[in-house]
Amino acid sequence: MKYISESVGEEYKQWKAGDIVFLSSPTGSGKTTFVLKVLLPALASVNRKMLYLVNRSILKRQLEEELRDFPFDQQRCIKIELYQTIEKRILTLSEYVPNGIRLNGKVFQEAQEKYSCVICDEAHYFMADSNYNTNTILSYEYIDMAFCSKLRIFMSATISQVQEVIKKDFLDQKFIRSTWMNQKLTISHNVNVFSILRGGKIWEYDAEKDYSYLDIRVLHKREEVADVIKKEDGKWLIFVDSREFGSILNKDIICKLDCDESEVAFITSDYREEDVAMNEVQFLAKKKKQGSRIVITTSVLDNGISLHDRELRNVIIIADTEAEFIQMLGRKREDGGVTKLYIYKLDKNHFLKRQRKNKQRLEIVKQYMSEVNEYMSQFGQNDQGVKGLTESEEKALTFQHKKWLKKLMNGDVDFENIRALFLEVNGYLVLNRLAAENLKALDKFYSKIISLFESMGEDAYLYEQLSWLKKKEPEIEEILRGDSDRAFTKAKMNVIETLARESGQELTKEAAIKLKVQLADDLLVLAKHMGIPMYIAQVKKNDRPISDKFMNALRENCQIPFHVISKNGRYSLERTEI
Repeated sequence: MKYISESVGEEYKQWKAGDIVFLSSPTGSGKTTFVLKVLLPALASVNRKMLYLVNRSILKRQLEEELRDFPFDQQRCIKIELYQTIEKRILTLSEYVPNGIRLNGKVFQEAQEKYSCVICDEAHYFMADSNYNTNTILSYEYIDMAFCSKLRIFMSATISQVQEVIKKDFLDQKFIRSTWMNQKLTISHNVNVFSILRGGKIWEYDAEKDYSYLDIRVLHKREEVADVIKKEDGKWLIFVDSREFGSILNKDIICKLDCDESEVAFITSDYREEDVAMNEVQFLAKKKKQGSRIVITTSVLDNGISLHDRELRNVIIIADTEAEFIQMLGRKREDGGVTKLYIYKLDKNHFLKRQRKNKQRLEIVKQYMSEVNEYMSQFGQNDQGVKGLTESEEKALTFQHKKWLKKLMNGDVDFENIRALFLEVNGYLVLNRLAAENLKALDKFYSKIISLFESMGEDAYLYEQLSWLKKKEPEIEEILRGDSDRAFTKAKMNVIETLARESGQELTKEAAIKLKVQLADDLLVLAKHMGIPMYIAQVKKNDRPISDKFMNALRENCQIPFHVISKNGRYSLERTEI
């Protein structure tokens, strides 16, 4: 893997106030090391300070622990803060502003006077978190306004989406933009000094990731997780896509592995309320290792931690976007050994459901922005300068606030959709434009994946995930072929073992149907292996037992040594020679 310091070289010495720097490289490529070991000493040597922003409290704690060993003159030149803390501070100060939803400029002025540089770590946060923390627009605008004449560095392994937004805002220098809706005013000769402060150059650096250390496996259903863990040694890090499934999995693992509840840590955003989870998070932050053999977590740990744990050899990821997937994978740092990565086979229906919900929210955005544009155009803001632009936006937003609050109270719009799009400022609902941009990106992604399912079949999402890991088609085919062979062998053994227990016993039709339903997943694997549509369809029907023709086909094609005898509504299975 190429380290980011190799890409940057000595060019950092050319970076100037007003510049924007993008460090786009995978976890473990030395982004943080470069900032702390190269940039920080350089700033400290001329008595300048940096603000280092992060998106997770656990990452803040890790960085603070690391800085304890730094020289004092460097420690005093860096302030580590959460984006969320900045957002809360802005909202708190703005409560005292009497003119509607305008933000108080005090917090921005303080940053301008105190710091010469801002580091935005895990910068994908602005968009990735925007649909459940709609305050992200506040920290984004804070950086844009308070540091417009300073050096701004954005770092992430998955920076591409927000990078496009940042670059667009940066390059629109012939415009003054309104605070909330990015409405634009062409700069004239009499515009205030704020426009003059904008300038500088964009620097972009990246480093390619090598994923050859991964031994990739496929999970076909959620129920497989506990069974896989039972058969493999070492520590496990499991990312789940919902709190509900994490809870079910937690109980299933404890039951199947017959272990104590304290041996499995289940971490959600409420981890501070659970002793086991809280202790595990503290251990992760301090030791950079898992204390528990098995850690189940939602996206609360998808970034912000670095695990240098040689006993952690197994990672399971259930995620439906590339950004989530890559961030989750990056928690386990490469250590020279092989890591087994289990990826999940999500189906087309999963993405259709996600897309439907996403489109509902996009429709709200469409209506909202259309009316904002129409309302603001009535005031001729281009003729009234910056003041007119600001006042026009405030009037438009207060009008929209009343309209959408009424829709909400009348039940015309779902509260969860509103909460995924709007933040509250001084009692007013305001659309987070980054949340809207994220929805547009998700819609494009969901459409792509659904289209791939239509052209490639049920393995489409597996192909997509493997492409994120830089796998080419021959490698993908080999991985899927190996998975198919393992799935076939497993299904065959399960069917043989189950039928052997029932062999020689007389079954009612109801009992025979129940047996088939019990084996349905395994029988479907075998039917697909044979490639006979009639038997694939037969497995999916729960109103009849395994037919003698199906069993004969299983015996001939899959070496399942049984045949079915049916007589007078009674059924039996007999072992036979292959």
